[in-house]
Amino acid sequence: MTATRPGPDTRLDAITGLRGLAVLVVVAGDLTLLTERIWPGSAADAGRVYGHVRIATGLGVDLLFALSGFVLAHACVLGLANPSLVGTVRFLRNRAARVVPVSLLTTGAALLLVLDEPQGSPAILDRHVTQGWNVAMNAGMLATVPHATAINPVAWTVSLGFAAFAIFPVLAFVLARINSSQIAFGLAGLWLGAGTTLLTLAYADRSGFLDYDLPWARAAIMFPAGALLYVGWRALPTARTGRRWDAAAVVALLGTIATCVLLPGPSYHPYSIVALACVPFLVIAAAGAAGPVRSLLTNPLLVWGGRVAYSVYMSHYLVIVIVVRYVLPDHLLVFGTVVHVEIVAATLIAVYATGAACFHLFEDPLRLVLRGRQKSPSTTTSVVNAMSRELVEG
Repeated sequence: MTATRPGPDTRLDAITGLRGLAVLVVVAGDLTLLTERIWPGSAADAGRVYGHVRIATGLGVDLLFALSGFVLAHACVLGLANPSLVGTVRFLRNRAARVVPVSLLTTGAALLLVLDEPQGSPAILDRHVTQGWNVAMNAGMLATVPHATAINPVAWTVSLGFAAFAIFPVLAFVLARINSSQIAFGLAGLWLGAGTTLLTLAYADRSGFLDYDLPWARAAIMFPAGALLYVGWRALPTARTGRRWDAAAVVALLGTIATCVLLPGPSYHPYSIVALACVPFLVIAAAGAAGPVRSLLTNPLLVWGGRVAYSVYMSHYLVIVIVVRYVLPDHLLVFGTVVHVEIVAATLIAVYATGAACFHLFEDPLRLVLRGRQKSPSTTTSVVNAMSRELVEG
């Protein structure tokens, strides 16, 4: 079985769907802020369940970093193979045009929520983040720099994303000169193995997202690994797609799920080596899948979720906070299970409705304006091609 060499114009709809799935996992994990109040259970049982969910949430973020490396390598390696000041500035401008508007919008909304916290309500957002210097750090996309705190709790990834964008032109220069799949896969394996081993040894007894250096370390492992895996996949002489990749995706997914079940809480234990190796491999397996896995990931709802993923990710926590603080009725135990499920489902719908509105009203229009482009008036471009163009460009 042979396949054509994938290039910047190749549609990777399954990757867009996987991005939508990764954000759905993160949203589901953060919904525990709501479900802990609806179904508190015993402290021990709830602690175990929510501990496993938080592991899945963290791995969903790791998957997003690996996807970012894979997609940027797919879209931009050839364009940055011979570095120039103009090309580098254009690349950084395009990335900032995608990230900055939504980040500023959601940070402002989070700041309003912090300032409007009702007296006597549970402290969901940290009030000390309103200090002027911290607001300035957040506005400068530096919320994960030591001593700063993200006003929007999920915005800690923004600093890491900008750091990845800053180093990517240098990384692309190297990646463009790797023409052997064995070398690319070998480097990815070494990077993942060394990084996850050091991470496990260094943080075995430390909580998942409390230290400034831990998020940087996880991004530093996942982003380059995703880029290297794309280069290795691109360099394969044959069989870049096929059902064998579906089987590989299932194995990677099962390994990730097993890790979430086996780990006792959101800390780094030896099992995390398996998980952090499975997560980026899931990306390349999804890209090559040609059977049931591809059919699942190219489902229109998942692909749409992948398109609006960034806006959903940046706004979802704030929507959940609003529901918990202002909408959730008192005396929840009076209501039955059906009402509880309806509340969770309605919150999930509200999360995606808000994310879609943020995407269509702010992220996409401002991205085009900041890039100095106009939307094409052509009505003949298919929805699928539009989604593919969104993947390549953003």
